[in-house]
Amino acid sequence: VVGNRGASEWTLTGTTTDGDHLEIRGCDLWTFRDGQIARKDSYWKIRAG
Repeated sequence: VVGNRGASEWTLTGTTTDGDHLEIRGCDLWTFRDGQIARKDSYWKIRAG
């Protein structure tokens, strides 16, 4: 977090009902105003494992 903006990266892993492995990588961009979340944008990409 710097000023009124922040960023986070994340990875979600799992298995489909067919048994295929999934990896979803993403990031969230945050904007804060008056100590509260004013906006959150998420970007992600599914990668076959």
